[in-house]
Amino acid sequence: MQLATILVNEKYIISKMNVSHMDKNDLSLFQKYCEKTIGKLTEDCIEKFRATKDEESRIKLLYDKAVLIPINVMPNNGKNSEVAQQEKVKGNSYFAKKDYTNALKAYNKGIIKCPQDTVPARELLSILISNRSATYFELKEYKRVFNDIDYLLEVGNYPSHLQYKIWLRKAKCYDAMQNERLSSEAYNEAVNSLKHSKLDEKTIESKLKEIENARMNTTASPAKQELIPVLNPEIFVGGKEYIAAHPKIIFEQDNYQGRFATAVEDIEAGAIIVEENAHCAVVDSTHILSNCQFCSVSVDQPVACSSCGNVVFCCTNCERLANKTFHKIECSIQESVFASGASINCSLALRIISQRPFSYFIDKKNKFKDYLKDNCKKNTIKKKIYRFDDYDNLGKYFPFETNDGILTDDELFIGSLILRHLQLLQFNAHEISELKNSPKPIVHRGFQTNYENTMIGAALYPTLALFNHSCDPSIVRYNIKNKIVVRTIKPVKAGDTIYENYGPLYMAMSAEKRKEILKTNYWFECLCIPCVELWPMFDEMNEYELRIPCQKDRCPYVFVVRADDEPFMTCEYCHSVTTMFPHLKGLMCLEVVDCFLKRLKYVADVLDCALNSDCKPVPIVNIKSVCGLGKCVLNNTNLNSEFYIEKLHNEETNKSKLIIPIDVHEDLSCEKDDDCKDMANSLCDITKGACGCIEETHYFYNGNCVPGLNRCDIAEDCPTNAMCFKNTCVCQKGFFMRERNCIAELGMQDPNVEYKNDNDCPIKPGKLSNSSCYCKNYWFNDDANRNCIKNICLRDNECNINERCLNEKCECAENFSRNEDNICLPNIGASCGIASCAHIGNSSCVTGTCNCDKNYVGKYNRCLKIADHLHDSCEEEVQCQRIEHTACGTTDGGESLACICVEGYMAINNTCYQSK
Repeated sequence: MQLATILVNEKYIISKMNVSHMDKNDLSLFQKYCEKTIGKLTEDCIEKFRATKDEESRIKLLYDKAVLIPINVMPNNGKNSEVAQQEKVKGNSYFAKKDYTNALKAYNKGIIKCPQDTVPARELLSILISNRSATYFELKEYKRVFNDIDYLLEVGNYPSHLQYKIWLRKAKCYDAMQNERLSSEAYNEAVNSLKHSKLDEKTIESKLKEIENARMNTTASPAKQELIPVLNPEIFVGGKEYIAAHPKIIFEQDNYQGRFATAVEDIEAGAIIVEENAHCAVVDSTHILSNCQFCSVSVDQPVACSSCGNVVFCCTNCERLANKTFHKIECSIQESVFASGASINCSLALRIISQRPFSYFIDKKNKFKDYLKDNCKKNTIKKKIYRFDDYDNLGKYFPFETNDGILTDDELFIGSLILRHLQLLQFNAHEISELKNSPKPIVHRGFQTNYENTMIGAALYPTLALFNHSCDPSIVRYNIKNKIVVRTIKPVKAGDTIYENYGPLYMAMSAEKRKEILKTNYWFECLCIPCVELWPMFDEMNEYELRIPCQKDRCPYVFVVRADDEPFMTCEYCHSVTTMFPHLKGLMCLEVVDCFLKRLKYVADVLDCALNSDCKPVPIVNIKSVCGLGKCVLNNTNLNSEFYIEKLHNEETNKSKLIIPIDVHEDLSCEKDDDCKDMANSLCDITKGACGCIEETHYFYNGNCVPGLNRCDIAEDCPTNAMCFKNTCVCQKGFFMRERNCIAELGMQDPNVEYKNDNDCPIKPGKLSNSSCYCKNYWFNDDANRNCIKNICLRDNECNINERCLNEKCECAENFSRNEDNICLPNIGASCGIASCAHIGNSSCVTGTCNCDKNYVGKYNRCLKIADHLHDSCEEEVQCQRIEHTACGTTDGGESLACICVEGYMAINNTCYQSK
């Protein structure tokens, strides 16, 4: 039965009773039902409503009126097998024409629409997924092929006579990724699957030859190169009290501002000050088929909900997590809620409830009682009446049958929570946004971009909600999936309040308009500095005027200075003298920064890249150039942070190909070549105003232009363990060039270097053995013995026995541990059907599980003797379990561990008695 929760507002009711001219066609479905509810209210009912003090009283008062109004909504789960079949045919047609873009669109739509409640429907779905994986294979998107094959296997019901195609496709993907072992296994599976096909013997023989030829001659195109980040990702560490906020931030409270954030120490610009996962997040109605319903990430390879066609997920894991929590409640009402015109805050209020089990709130019912009372000093001004009805389905949330005619205490409590959440979300929710491609180029203030920031949903971030607003904010925020990241956009001094922004910015909107929006939507009068001092918008600023405040404290006067004004000015308000010189000095610094930023933009415009293939090698220094963060950079640890590669042409000197340091210092500035004479082998690039090294022969290193990595005139120009051969530095056998040094290959000794411990090994993570460096455990030499690489994987079947693929690395399965030989063996309690328990002393395999022998107790991969008497030796607490009131510890002055009485107890005759 249905649950009807009425969310009402006294001011809205009164105003609606007196206003009849509103166009009914402008009302949403929810609002129309509200109108009907309002029409049934008497003046006496309105006065009683006005006197209510808590949410439950409001719902009780209006429930009987609202429940009489029928809601005629026909639920639609969005699934349609006919549409799915049509999209399959359409996708196959596009695929045959090699129109892979439209083929993917058709298959995606078919996957979303395809029902999963019958065997034929799941078979159709598996074929759609298989066809999509074939499309990705043609596009050389091999990782996506694997994703779809995993998805297909999870759905099941793929026709057995077609399975050989899947294995053959998988084998070719592994070929492209140069994984011979897994490609061979997949080819074997393809051969085995042919026996289930419906092909005749002649065709099967032909297919076997095809598979054998593919195995012998790898024809798949190499996998696409992925972006290589230049900078390591920042690791955010929060404070002790507010783990999502920077340790240098505290939250204070006063009667004027309420709660607000303050810096206790200086915080530099660009610092991450908040990194917080959403307490609750939803995707809005316009993006439910383009963004994952669980994590909010943009989706172009959708995984469908098994029960509805109204949402999508980015992976099967997100689909499982959603259907274990909120989506099992919302699935059947999702389309109805969106069709009703309910705001995104309504969806958030519902999600806060649906994401947790009914028992969670009932167990905390008494704690929430005070929370549901009115405690705001001013009367709450709610705008609308919401009838949040589940259309006969939200009743599934309750572990008992619901009846519209009876409003139970538990229903009333949950309804009160939803109403309370609606009031809070209006002021505390934040949008979730992402950068999307814009249909047309966007030009703003002379800059053109093909991207736009788009709101795709909303979320509740409890820590971020504590920050107050300013029209000149201290921060900028952005989303990674539905996690929020907040960075400072200006230096923050100790003691400063840190402000965020609720939308209106002083540079883009007038003060009058900003105040109106903030008053209407957030119920406060903005008194930030730009509003109080009436700062002009950007469009109102005159670039030929300079505004300088009077230097005397508390004086409000502002000088409007023009180019021909005197540098010393007398204030008309307080008669003190203010000088322009400090302000002019600051402007000079800004000009230097502006010049520097223009140089950076020039480099960015010249060298934008998307893949490593977009970047050409640097011939002189003989280092590969890769694409990192959209820029071509030197593929070398030291040079990554210091250089961007440029190819410039200097018309005045007719010199070209300079490598310019990105961090230009004053002593490197120049106007002509003579200005660079103090730095040998350098020229002046007038377009940059900086000295740079001649790319043909030298590169910038430690403030000087030194010969290129492979160029030399004499042996002294080369590093240790290298020789000069035909003007080129060549490392001796067993060494290789890295950072202008010849490094010993793994397993080779360097006679000129004494390694004392593992940290001395130049190849990381290294392990020192017999004066030579090797890779540490679980790391492996690459083919050239020059790097230690991880045991990388994409899925479980790429790992060894008893291992699972976690974060692209083969790790021991749950309850298994890795031994010194790098083999995962079972711990106590793990299955021993495949692996023996012999490695664990005093244990045996009993009923398929590793168990300790009698009088022994398990701790991970050890069986420890259970102590029988007080003061028996022990290693772990669990060994003392037979003796009451004991723990494993040391006696006074003792060094070895034994079972001793815990604090408050004393030993008497091998027993622990409570001390008096």
